[in-house]
Amino acid sequence: MADTYQYTPGFSLLTSWVIAANEDSNGLTTDGSNIWIVDNGTSKEVCKYNIDGTLPDEPPPRCFSLSPKNHDATGITTDGNNIWVVDEKVGNVKVYKYTTGGDIDGEFALTGDNQDPTGITTDGSNIWVVDKSDDKVYKYDMSGNFDSSFSLIAANADPEGITVTPREFGN
Repeated sequence: MADTYQYTPGFSLLTSWVIAANEDSNGLTTDGSNIWIVDNGTSKEVCKYNIDGTLPDEPPPRCFSLSPKNHDATGITTDGNNIWVVDEKVGNVKVYKYTTGGDIDGEFALTGDNQDPTGITTDGSNIWVVDKSDDKVYKYDMSGNFDSSFSLIAANADPEGITVTPREFGN
């Protein structure tokens, strides 16, 4: 089991909790009310936690399995209505879209240069995917159409995650 740590804006430890369901977590996101963690280990699933880190009793499912094609999850994001999981499987580099109930709701291939994705985020209008091989951020619309990219500064080499502010969540 792994631990998750929450810090204050001043970088002091606020709380920590043991991840109860995900054995090999590889990304987390929040919609402001829940925390979603993707597991790239044996279970290959996404689990929902209450904002305090406890597993919710209702509504099921607390966890759902990733699509069998979504084999190498490296990041997760949500807009409050949907969940996107980025996958770095060689030859199948894609983003998979799920409902918060765990149903697969689409997928899109990443642009040719975005082949080593390690993080994903959304503001509700766009999706950004960070790539650790070429140290770039790639911007897509919500349907998965590539828009643009930009290079990170040299000191920001080998990026693993990404987020944007302000984030807008669905109702």
